[in-house]
Amino acid sequence: MSEEYSTERLLREQGSLVHTIKGVSMMPLLDQNKDAVHLIPVNRELQKNDIVLFKRANGALVLHRIIKIREDGYVIRGDNCLGSELVSRENIIAIADAVYKNGRYIPCNDKKLIKYAKKQPITWFFRYLKNIPRAVYHPIFRRKNK
Repeated sequence: MSEEYSTERLLREQGSLVHTIKGVSMMPLLDQNKDAVHLIPVNRELQKNDIVLFKRANGALVLHRIIKIREDGYVIRGDNCLGSELVSRENIIAIADAVYKNGRYIPCNDKKLIKYAKKQPITWFFRYLKNIPRAVYHPIFRRKNK
């Protein structure tokens, strides 16, 4: 997308933006090409469990959740991801203040959404455990079949 119509510029000019989700990193909360987020410029101190839009070094815009706050930035991870990354405050473009799930507007301070966010570390842990056998047995199985 050209700078003329960039997400950053639209946020700056309009003050908010509703954006449809691309990718699967925020599933099951947000489904690709179906659900959307209402984004606003960061207007407060960021907190754990906030959903933020940030820019990676390669220029890609990514929507993930803050899982930890550090002095040197924010540890961020998608709800459907195992890996996390450290993002500096300067790279965070916007914060989600609401989601549109199945066409229904849900503010990010909704009690059910907060409860969902607090359960994410548990789901990440079980997803990690589920992937351990694949990481161990897959290389062994491939060697036996060569």
